Amino acid sequence: MAIDIMAEVPSISAAPSALQPGKVDDAAILRCIDKLQTWDTSRFEVLATLQSCPRNAGQVRLVQDRSTGQRLAVKRMPLTWTCEDAESFSTAHPMETEVPWMDMAATRWLNIVGFQHCVEYWGVFLDDDYVAFVMGLAEGGDLFTFVDAMGLPEPGPVLEEALWPIAVEFLSAVSRLHQLGLAHRDLSLENVLLASAKGGPIYLIDYSMATTKRFQTGPACGKASYIAPEMHLGSGYDAFQADAFSCGVILYALFAKDYPWISTRVGACKCFEYVRKHGFLKFMAKRRIIVGDDKKPVDKVMSKPFAQLLDGLLRFTPEERLAILDEDRPGRSAGSIWAQAWLKKATSAPPESIA
Repeated sequence: MAIDIMAEVPSISAAPSALQPGKVDDAAILRCIDKLQTWDTSRFEVLATLQSCPRNAGQVRLVQDRSTGQRLAVKRMPLTWTCEDAESFSTAHPMETEVPWMDMAATRWLNIVGFQHCVEYWGVFLDDDYVAFVMGLAEGGDLFTFVDAMGLPEPGPVLEEALWPIAVEFLSAVSRLHQLGLAHRDLSLENVLLASAKGGPIYLIDYSMATTKRFQTGPACGKASYIAPEMHLGSGYDAFQADAFSCGVILYALFAKDYPWISTRVGACKCFEYVRKHGFLKFMAKRRIIVGDDKKPVDKVMSKPFAQLLDGLLRFTPEERLAILDEDRPGRSAGSIWAQAWLKKATSAPPESIA
């Protein structure tokens, strides 16, 4: 099928109410992509490949815009995967939870509504075989790289102090996203970027699984370690509370420099099964992590307030789980994370046992 690369979506100004935070729906967001442009090899110089994406044969590349000198990130995906638009993609991949057009459209919508924790949207470009999503570059890399970085303190009070501002900004970003009416559904270390090597601001990326439909049915979304347990049940789930669970996994991984489990599917991981039977606090008393040249139980190096925050975020029952959104209605959660002691003030006291 021939692609009209200059075809425009309906003007944003034509339906402003449909794009207002809290009122927008998935269809309105998907219409936010501006006119598709022709990829100009004379304008963009490819400097490096940052990441390969085997699942869809795509790549993330570092490029320089010769017209401005600015370094940018480009997510390059084959048209055989993306198709020529969101509607064609949905027809070709009716059961797919990862929708590349939602990633591109949601990024632009978040730019429009002034969401500060989103990379800058530069446009969507086409050539004969590929779609190229051009966006601002976060020079600091992702939190996965941050966890592996040399020079971070070992797990303990000093590391908690170092992580506190990052955790507060990250959770604030997710809270604001929920205020805007959007659930991410694929929060992970890889999808949280730092603007520079020195730290924030923090950017949330990859909205290919994002949705405005808070209460969902359908297949689980996200990466195996981060998926909220209720997503596997097939009986519906609260997408905001699923995001909260993913946030808990991210915070644990930042501290322990390891995942708490490899999967949340019943029977797939012994660590997860232990937590399911005995609870997260008992798991941390049993789980050992590397501290210096030794291995110590997590509860001996983690402060009680931080452990309580993680325990609240990683509850298996959504109604017993802490909520990221401060004004969430009672009955949907166990209360707000912002009432937790650890988020109110970083602790410098020696860690207390949580056993």
